[in-house]
Amino acid sequence: MKNSTKTLLYWTFFFLALLIGIYSLLSFEYILAAKLTGVIIVLTFIIALKIWTTNSKIKNLKLKKTPLNLNHRYWLKEHCFFYQTLNSTDKIIFEDRIGLLLSKVGVVDTHKEVKADTFLAIMAYCTITFWNQPFWDLGRISTFINNDLQTFLNDTSIECSFSSISKAISNSVLSPMESDQSSQLDELQLVLIHSFKQENNA
Repeated sequence: MKNSTKTLLYWTFFFLALLIGIYSLLSFEYILAAKLTGVIIVLTFIIALKIWTTNSKIKNLKLKKTPLNLNHRYWLKEHCFFYQTLNSTDKIIFEDRIGLLLSKVGVVDTHKEVKADTFLAIMAYCTITFWNQPFWDLGRISTFINNDLQTFLNDTSIECSFSSISKAISNSVLSPMESDQSSQLDELQLVLIHSFKQENNA
């Protein structure tokens, strides 16, 4: 949002400078130069509009979400205590964040087919972890891979125990992170490792 505002200010100052330039040129009767400046303004405006339109389309594609159906909401209601505590407005936000993650992040288990419940549990886990922060699409992370032995972060994926995540959701042992001292990926990895240790120590 801040970058968009800065860009808008830069363009505004640029066009304002050109318009002042036209006024100055006309004042000194440099008609041809004033006309050329006017043409530059029109062409630059068209280019800026094209860039803005393209960026908006890219942003909309990034924010495309998978809509949750009644079965998804029923599962959240039955298995996710944090979801149950939310008011109706926050539940919609919670569902939207899960839908955005579902459209971007994949889930892989090399031993068996991944059920819809597992998808929901993982995305709900991520949503709860960063509930107190603006929505985060997990950055470069594109895949969760089941690993019942340990939890660690790869370049574009996280290997973790799906069983740990499901138990953390159903047993209500997960709460939103408050600290913003470390990076979000580091925080997520720490929370996943903590859940893994809790399950194995139980």
